[in-house]
Amino acid sequence: VDDHNGWVDADPDLWRTRDGGETWTRLEPSAKPYRVLRFADIDTGFGLNGVEGSPWAPPYTLMRTGDGGVSWSPVELVPEWQQAIWISDDGTTLWVVGVAGQIARSIDGGYTWSPIASPTSETLTNVSFADLHHGWAAGVNGTLLLSTDGGQTWRLVDPGTDEEITQLALAGW
Repeated sequence: VDDHNGWVDADPDLWRTRDGGETWTRLEPSAKPYRVLRFADIDTGFGLNGVEGSPWAPPYTLMRTGDGGVSWSPVELVPEWQQAIWISDDGTTLWVVGVAGQIARSIDGGYTWSPIASPTSETLTNVSFADLHHGWAAGVNGTLLLSTDGGQTWRLVDPGTDEEITQLALAGW
């Protein structure tokens, strides 16, 4: 989150540095998420858990920490169809995309979700925003979507391939 603070998710452990990586402290949270996704600031972080016994099996639970990763608690079930999640820098806006082109947004840190119209029925496997207005979603069969209005509407873009788009890397708009 800055030059001094960072985390490493080395399953089953979670490690934290407060001095730019010079030293690392092992955190021992009682309910660490299976996958740490993002820290919005030095205290607030998000992770995902699947069902007990199979951490990658849906439905997924969004986990949140407010104390830098020392303790974690469930926030809300992420839509069962989700394949990818994006979290804004401040941790308030979250996007999920997934099966059958479904898209949903949370503007309250993941506590509630609203469906958003999608122009595709193809499975979406990636979502990312360059800023709060410009977002991309991608998936199978060369599916690529663009939003220029903060995700309120999405349109299909021709990426020039029919292959699955497996990664999105965005620079500033």
